[in-house]
Amino acid sequence: MPETTPLRIIVVVNQLLGWSQNFITRELVTLAEIGVDVRVASRSVDERSDLSPAEDELASTSLQLPENPFLPRELTSHIVFALRNAAAYYRAWRHFWPIKHNRFQARMRSLVCLYRAVTVAAEVQRFKPDLIHAHFLTAPAETALYLSALTGIPWSATAHAMDIYRDRSGNGSKIADALFVTTCTEANRKFLAESFPDHTKKIVRIYHGLLKPGTEPPRLRTGTFVFLAVGRMVEKKGFDYLISACSIVGKQTDIPFVCRLVGDGPLLEAYRDRVRTERLERLVEFYGRAAVTAMDGHYASAAALVVPSVVTDDGDRDGIPNVCLEAMSHGLPVIGTNISGLPEVVRDGENGFLVPPADPLALSRAMLALLNHDDLAGLGEVSRTIVADSFDVERNVRSFVETADTYLRTVSCVG
Repeated sequence: MPETTPLRIIVVVNQLLGWSQNFITRELVTLAEIGVDVRVASRSVDERSDLSPAEDELASTSLQLPENPFLPRELTSHIVFALRNAAAYYRAWRHFWPIKHNRFQARMRSLVCLYRAVTVAAEVQRFKPDLIHAHFLTAPAETALYLSALTGIPWSATAHAMDIYRDRSGNGSKIADALFVTTCTEANRKFLAESFPDHTKKIVRIYHGLLKPGTEPPRLRTGTFVFLAVGRMVEKKGFDYLISACSIVGKQTDIPFVCRLVGDGPLLEAYRDRVRTERLERLVEFYGRAAVTAMDGHYASAAALVVPSVVTDDGDRDGIPNVCLEAMSHGLPVIGTNISGLPEVVRDGENGFLVPPADPLALSRAMLALLNHDDLAGLGEVSRTIVADSFDVERNVRSFVETADTYLRTVSCVG
C-alpha cells in the first residue's frame, strides 16, 4: 500500500449511532477527520436529532446490511454474486464449517452473517477497502470474516466485553482468522491472550477515547451532594446494589445527598417500584435516557460518579464504561467496582474508590467517604489527568491506524 494512499476501511457494526455506543461513533468520526476513507456497514441506523454534520455523513453514506438476507431481492443478489464469483463463494463456505461454535443458535447466526456478506460483497469490492474492521466479535466479526473470504480483503475486529465474556461462541476460530484484534481494556487483552495463547501477538490493547478530555476548570459544588449513575438499566450495571447503598447512607448521615440514575432499559420500572416501595424517593431520582448533548448538564451538577458494575451469572460485565471516562474528563471522582477494566481508570484513594462488586455495604462506605471528603476537587483533577494521558480519541485512533498499517504491511510482504 503506497505511503500517500489514504487508508480505506469498511467498518461493520450491528447498529450505527446507537446511544449506548457513542464511543464507536466518536472513533468513526475521528477516523474520517484524520484522513481515513471510512464507510460503515450496518444492519440499522439509530434515528436521532442530536447528530453533528459528521455523524449525519456517516449515516448517509452507510452500507445497509440486510436484517433478513433470505428475502427475494437479497437472495437474487446472493445468487448473482455466487455465479459470477464461484471460487470466492466456495471459499466463504469453506470458512463457515470450521468455526467452532458451541451452540446451535450461534451456528445459525453465522449462516445469516454469511448470507448478509454475500448480499453486499459486490458493493464492498467497489469501495476497494484496504481493511474490513468489525466492532464486536459476534455477528459483525463473522460478517467481516465472510466478506474477507469473498473479497480477499483482510479483516480485523475490536472486542469489547459482552463478546469476550458472555457471547463468545467461535471466538478462537475468529481470532485465528483475523489479521489482528484490538480490545479496549488491558483486562480484556489479558483474558483473550490467556484464552487463546497461540494468537497473543495479534491481540492489541487500544483504549477508546474522548474528543475533549480534561479542558474545564475545577468547579465548586455546593448544596445537595449529587451522586450520578449512568447506563442501561440491566443487571450488569449493578444499580440494584446502588439503591441498597443509598438506603444505607441515608440512615447514617445528615449531609443532604441524592443519587441520580440516568438511562433506560428493561429493569427501569422494577427499580422505580422498589424506590417507591422503600420510600427512597428523596434519595434516588430517575431521569430516563438522556441525549448526548444533555449529559454535560448532568456532569456539571454532579459531585461524583458511581459505577457499581457486577459480573452476571452468564459472565457478562462492563469493560471501561464510556460514562466513566466522560465523568472523569469533567473532573468527577469515581466510585467503581474492582472488576474488569475499572481499576485501570479508578485509582483507589487517588481519584475515587474501588469496592467489591455486589456489596452495598462497601459501596455505602465509599459514598460516605466522598460525602465527607475535604478535597473532591483534588480527586477530580487526578481523574482529568488520567483521561488526558490515556484516553484522547485522536491519539488512540491514530494508534489504531498505525496498528492496521503495520499488520497490512505484513500481508503485503507475504504477498
